Amino acid sequence: MNMADRKMVWLPRLLVAVALTLSLAACQQEADTPENQQAEESRASVRAETPRLERVSANHRTTATLRAISDARVVSRADGLVRELRVEEGDRVQAGQILAVLDDERRALEVRQRRADLGGLEQDYARQKQLQAENLVSADAVEKLRFQIEAQRAALSLAEVELAETRIKAPVDGVVSERHIRLGDNVSPGDVVFRVTDTSRLEAEVHVPERLMGRLAVDQLVEIRSDASPDRVHGGRISRISPVVDADSGTVRATVSVDDGNGLLRPGTFARLRILYDTRDNALLVPRQALSFENGRTTLFVIRDGVAERREVQTGYSEEGWVEILDGLMVDEPVITLGHATLRDGAKVRINGREDSMAVAENKSI
Repeated sequence: MNMADRKMVWLPRLLVAVALTLSLAACQQEADTPENQQAEESRASVRAETPRLERVSANHRTTATLRAISDARVVSRADGLVRELRVEEGDRVQAGQILAVLDDERRALEVRQRRADLGGLEQDYARQKQLQAENLVSADAVEKLRFQIEAQRAALSLAEVELAETRIKAPVDGVVSERHIRLGDNVSPGDVVFRVTDTSRLEAEVHVPERLMGRLAVDQLVEIRSDASPDRVHGGRISRISPVVDADSGTVRATVSVDDGNGLLRPGTFARLRILYDTRDNALLVPRQALSFENGRTTLFVIRDGVAERREVQTGYSEEGWVEILDGLMVDEPVITLGHATLRDGAKVRINGREDSMAVAENKSI
């Protein structure tokens, strides 16, 4: 093919390429016209959130200090020097376990003396009964001896009790939470020597406003959180409710039993409680910041085809920054959460800051 023929082949192709380039440039220029740029800039920038379908509960929040259901102060029932200490603070003990021993020498001697005296009286009584059968002693003498034996038995029992009281024992199962005595201390009857706490069974006393009295019930669920484990929710139930309203505070006292199977809570822990008195499943929830309140009306903005549409809605329960919508909203309608304060109904919007799939679909429609 000669040079002239080659020019004849490439000339039409060159003209087509130039035409396409000019056409694209014209389209780009048209898209970048001030009118189009102004239309895009006139869209209000907002943030939006997709409604959720989740469980929501009507609840009452309050605080309380957890306490042990069983918390026994162990007192000494005898006097004497502390001869043995068998436990320390933090030790787990069982009811009846010996915690400490007082000096018992004098009481042990007393028991041996009483037993010896009783043995002698019982031998005399046996001889007197034999003599009475032979009419050698009177019945009154034998009866008098029998009374002495009964008195001696009572004295022996008392001595044995006093000896046993030198062993200070745990009254309940639990943990030794306090020890108030040391070796060699001299204690008296009534002195508090230990404290034994059952840390496995806890409760909390709360005060609920009188207006909620009709909504409380025994066995109602309670969620419990503590500063020691803020991310963990512990269960609880209302175990009893006072039938009397406190006239000074206008509240009702309720006792909550705590379920702490993991042993993470301790008596004295400051806790935050949430009493759940009504629960709804699959409730339609929106962020609280999406709502506007004016003249007794509650409204929000939804986005439909890139346009903000104001809706009047009916709200229900609220929980953790989310509010239940009872009427006025569908589950697939995204709501504006930021930028709606100065927004008018019917304004065109563009969505910024959305990370869910709904934002992608909406941006395509804008």
